[in-house]
Amino acid sequence: MGEAQWLRTDEDIRDAVEVKAKKYGELSLPLVVAVNVKSEHCDNVDVNNALFGDETIELTPLPDKSHLAKLGQRRPNGIWLGSAGPRNRLVSAILIGCDITVYTCAIRAAAEVVNLHGRLASKEAWVTNARRRLPRYSPEARRGA
Repeated sequence: MGEAQWLRTDEDIRDAVEVKAKKYGELSLPLVVAVNVKSEHCDNVDVNNALFGDETIELTPLPDKSHLAKLGQRRPNGIWLGSAGPRNRLVSAILIGCDITVYTCAIRAAAEVVNLHGRLASKEAWVTNARRRLPRYSPEARRGA
C-alpha cells in the first residue's frame, strides 16, 4: 500500500499556468491558458489559492483562551500577484476544468469550466462557449468558496 501524502493541487495548478505563461513571449492578442486538473481532489479552494494566492486565517485570542478565526488577506503567491508585485501579465484569462476526459468533455465542460480573469493582465479577453458567455470570477467574489 502506498504512503500517505499531502495533496498540492493548488501548487500543481499554479505550476502549470506559470509554465504556459512563460512559453510564448509577447503576443499581439490576449493569452488564454487552459488547464485540465487530473485529480479527483480539486475544488474551488484549490483553484482560488493557485490563481489568487493562498488563503490565510487570522486568529484573535479571546479572554476565555479560545480564538476567533476569520479569513485574512490572501498571500501574494498567486498567478497574477507575487511578492514583488504584478506578474504573468500576458495571461488574460484561465480556463480551468477538473478531470475532463474525451468521454466527459461535452457534459462536464459546459458545467464545470470556469473563466478566471486577471485584472492585472495586459490584455483583456472574454471567453465564451457555444451556448453562453462563461462567468467571470475574481478573488473578491470567490473568497472562501
